Amino acid sequence: MSWLNIFRKKEENQKEKISFNEIEARIGKKRDEIFKAKEHLKNQLLKEVDNFELEIRKNIEELRLIDLSSRKEEEKIKVVVKENLRHYLDYLEKLILDLRKIETLEAEDYVTHVSEILRNFVKFSRAAYEKATILIGKLGDVKKKVNSLFNRIKQLREENQEVFNALNKINEINDSLGKLKELDKNKSAIDNNIKSLAKKIGLAEETIKNLDKNILDFKTSQEYFEARKEFEKKLMEKKEIENNLQKIKEESDLRFLAKKFHAERKKAEIAVKYAENFNKAVIEDENLEIIMLVKEASGKDISGLHELREKLLNISKNLTSEPETKLKNLENERKKIEYELSSEKKETNEEEKRKNKLEERKEELLNEIKAKAMEVLPEIEIDNACLK
Repeated sequence: MSWLNIFRKKEENQKEKISFNEIEARIGKKRDEIFKAKEHLKNQLLKEVDNFELEIRKNIEELRLIDLSSRKEEEKIKVVVKENLRHYLDYLEKLILDLRKIETLEAEDYVTHVSEILRNFVKFSRAAYEKATILIGKLGDVKKKVNSLFNRIKQLREENQEVFNALNKINEINDSLGKLKELDKNKSAIDNNIKSLAKKIGLAEETIKNLDKNILDFKTSQEYFEARKEFEKKLMEKKEIENNLQKIKEESDLRFLAKKFHAERKKAEIAVKYAENFNKAVIEDENLEIIMLVKEASGKDISGLHELREKLLNISKNLTSEPETKLKNLENERKKIEYELSSEKKETNEEEKRKNKLEERKEELLNEIKAKAMEVLPEIEIDNACLK
């Protein structure tokens, strides 16, 4: 039987109901009990090995004193036996040394290594044993002691397997409890972020509401009405100037100019520039070199282009009024806040998804911990109401 009967303290009908929060303390207490069990087991193992060593050393001393000179067997047989006896005794010395080297290991590892060392001893010393035992029957006693130690170690392992299993489960429970704490920490951070985002969203929605009101009020104000009238008037003036520019463009016959001056690179470039975008060329060409080209090519006078250029520059410069700029700024501010609001709602949605996944994982961990805890602590029952 196992030294520590720590798994059967109460009958099924005497189970103690505890809350989930009590598991860690109860598991810690059980872990201390298991360590005591392991310590007791280790002491048992060391005692078995110590006794084995004492007996084997006596056997080694006796075997070293064996004298085969009086035996009647052939001399060559005696030589083979003595040589293999020497090898076998060396294997025994190595066996004792190997067992001493692992004394500091934990009980479970110690059991595993002792068994492995004994198996290796039997495997590698078999040939020497079989050849030496031809004339030395006492070797059979050594073999029995090796087998006896092996079987005793195996017995102790089997008797204490539930101790090892329980410790493994406790380690798994502690690992899961650590994950649970980290999960709760992450969930708390997500909750705080969701609350912070909710405040930002509320503020953004209120800001957009106020901006919408300001935009509507401004659009229906006398100031904006007058500004729109002035803006539309300027648009009509600009349109009239552009119509006059179109007439001059048609009158200039730019295709004809390009053909006429195709051999003169500079003049041809001017003609092409005006042909591509007449209004833009008029604004960019301070000297309006097109006037001289048209005069030279066809004798037509388009010097009125100077006045039209000045009018176009002036009206383009003053086309945007202060009220229009104010409205545009309000609308741009609204777009900016709306973009931020959309980003915050998206982030909130992502955080909610993360939170849901953490809650699902928490549920899994709670159930895993509960199941393993009741295996290690069969005397308890965990209140399901405390699993949230």
